[in-house]
Amino acid sequence: MTTYTYWCLEKGYARWTGPDDGTEQRARRAEGWLKVMRLDVGVSWIVCTVCTLSFYVIGALVLHPQGLGPDGNDMITTLSHSYTDTLGPWAE
Repeated sequence: MTTYTYWCLEKGYARWTGPDDGTEQRARRAEGWLKVMRLDVGVSWIVCTVCTLSFYVIGALVLHPQGLGPDGNDMITTLSHSYTDTLGPWAE
């Protein structure tokens, strides 16, 4: 998310604003593209946050009933047990 705005610029998001010739039309076009980019970044941030929170909730719903609480360095082995208990030893 940190570099997303730079990626948008590199991909030519605001390419159609034209060269900076100091005219009012160019300033309006640039402001329009800035609004589009702000909206795009805002929506992307919301989607990313909702997805991250849903993975936390899903993880809690899967691990809590099993009595598994990943702490510190045991997190990887605890999470692998949730797969091996369901899929078998090959999933480790």
